[in-house]
Amino acid sequence: MTRIRNTVAVFLLTNACLLTAVPPANVIAQAKLSAAANTGENDAVTAWLKQHAIALKTLEPSQGLEDLRPLKHILRNARLVGLGEESHGAREIFQFKHRAIEFLVRELGFTVLAMEVSYPASLRINDYVLNGRGDRDKALAGQELWAWDTQEVTTVIEWLRQYNQTAPQGRKVKFVGFDMHNSAQAIDVLLAYLEKVAPQRVESTAAALKSLRPTGPGRQHFEYILTSAAVKSQTQAAINELIGFLSINQTRFSRLTSPGEFNSTFEQARILAQFADVYGRPEIDKEHPENSRGAARDFYMAENIERVLSAEAPSTRAILWAHNEHIATTKQGMGSHLRQTFGTAYYAIGSSFNQGSFQAREMAKDVTIGALTEFTVGPAPEGSVDWYLARTGLKTFLVDFRQAATDPLMSDWLKTPHRMRAIGLGFSHQWKDSLTSISLDGTFDGIAFIDQVTRARPNATGMRGPWIIGEKAQGSQQ
Repeated sequence: MTRIRNTVAVFLLTNACLLTAVPPANVIAQAKLSAAANTGENDAVTAWLKQHAIALKTLEPSQGLEDLRPLKHILRNARLVGLGEESHGAREIFQFKHRAIEFLVRELGFTVLAMEVSYPASLRINDYVLNGRGDRDKALAGQELWAWDTQEVTTVIEWLRQYNQTAPQGRKVKFVGFDMHNSAQAIDVLLAYLEKVAPQRVESTAAALKSLRPTGPGRQHFEYILTSAAVKSQTQAAINELIGFLSINQTRFSRLTSPGEFNSTFEQARILAQFADVYGRPEIDKEHPENSRGAARDFYMAENIERVLSAEAPSTRAILWAHNEHIATTKQGMGSHLRQTFGTAYYAIGSSFNQGSFQAREMAKDVTIGALTEFTVGPAPEGSVDWYLARTGLKTFLVDFRQAATDPLMSDWLKTPHRMRAIGLGFSHQWKDSLTSISLDGTFDGIAFIDQVTRARPNATGMRGPWIIGEKAQGSQQ
């Protein structure tokens, strides 16, 4: 999940002055030529996008897949397909993902849905979609992230369950998490396992991992970030020692329980180590960017996905659900690591919208993290990626950028940096937009565009109130 504070670009206009003198005629003429050339280029790019657009007839799930058929050729060699989201809170983006999942599962045989939730939180959801066990809504709420505790994601989970009920064994779809939240759940599993295989270590392990146990759901990484460096160092050492203890006792403990239970527990310990490492780092390391918190998190998420696939049959194909910034193939992003490993067999589909509403935590001045709120933004700023896509006049479509490699104009346009929305967990009414600068050529292989979006529909357990870090009030989690 993207960091809770969106980066806001602040432009300082210093010593600006207006020249009242009339410019020479040749300067005016040159400006007109430049404007005309720019307009011509914009029109040419728009024409290419419109010509190569795959128009979508609907965003409603389970309404047929005929309009998505061109993807069968585009994704024929893809082993992993990343489905990004420009906002964590837009209903229509989630609906597009649902339709894409249906297509990839039914038409191309994808059998893993990996989502930007933690491994501990994904186990109960997987048990529901594969075996029908447990309570669907409680399992979804258990991942503790409001962004996906919505009606739209609930519909996806239910569709997976219904599909798996009749799918042959080799075509059933697993649900896995590749992020590292939910430290409390991982600690509970580890302590319960130690109670079975090494009860003498339970008390000391619980004490050593105390700093990783949050005061409320969804708060763990915020609170751990504020922990002292000394405590973080001690915690990391304790986790490393625990992993070593489990490793040297793997055979014995597997016999006392089962290889499957040991492996699952060991994965919990690994995720906990990743959590402590990521949130023990500085948010930004200017001298060594790869050591920054976000870069480490993206590396581990890619590693977790690779480990999931390595445990499956070589032909297994996976769908990745995350924010645009994670599925993107830009340097130090999760997608860049996957591109290094899988090459062109990884296909990243970003998402874009022109205007409309979405939900996010309000970044108010009087609280650290405000309440979950609906925000509305107008048409995309001129010159942005979203603006170019909107200029086609098409309401909903997909476009494959790989086929632009042989077109000089489009190839240059894709390599040129443009602004694009990147809306994370937080937003503010005072922000006109949340924009980042990207070159599409090094970011996405394709994009799904939606002209108008509306707020995702939160489940009752997905609602959030304001929260000042340090408070222990209930119901104000992430």
